[in-house]
Amino acid sequence: MPENQSLFRRLTAPMSALFQFDFIQSKLLFARQFLLTPRTVGAIAPSSRFLARKMVKQIDFTSARCIVEIGPGTGVFTELLIKRRSDHCQIILIETNEEFVRQLNDKYGHLDNVQIIHDSGEKINLYKMKYGIEHIDYIVSGIPFSSLPAQVSTNILATVNKALAADGRFILFQYSLMKIKTITAWFDITFIERSWANLPPAYVFTCRSKRPQETTRNESVELPID
Repeated sequence: MPENQSLFRRLTAPMSALFQFDFIQSKLLFARQFLLTPRTVGAIAPSSRFLARKMVKQIDFTSARCIVEIGPGTGVFTELLIKRRSDHCQIILIETNEEFVRQLNDKYGHLDNVQIIHDSGEKINLYKMKYGIEHIDYIVSGIPFSSLPAQVSTNILATVNKALAADGRFILFQYSLMKIKTITAWFDITFIERSWANLPPAYVFTCRSKRPQETTRNESVELPID
């Protein structure tokens, strides 16, 4: 092995070990929180990076002024949102789990235009007023609606519907189509994709709010039956 290559490996080995340790720690934290609160966490493992890429690919980062993420967990989607956002884009993270909030603060609490809130997604509009946000372009969700009480799911969906800008989009994933009628009561699904490279596999939905004044075009799509 060339001497310079050997030196490079020795220098980068501690960094690689650190990243691997952080990755393992996130997985262990997620699994532990799932065992403690399975209804709100929804899965035993955090979302994969493959799913994360599908979740953000419908976002126009060049024009987005505010992106809200509800249920960010350990921050798999958050990492891409922050990496790809423009300088003028504000990121709001709303998470109910105290341990996840602590980790999110450690990772992103020092960044400009990033707000980390320990609260429920049902209160998006409260924080929209608190921070003087006029226009929410995208709301991204990792909330497991199928495992939440029906009224909580309805409250969150109604809140998201009200909080989004008229041309905004709600992007979420679900492990099944069990709650599809609940979702489509408030939103039209404009794009749907299956992510197999996730544990478990997931459906990714991009939605627009159902509002009486928005009847000029029909963007709804057929749901997959598999």
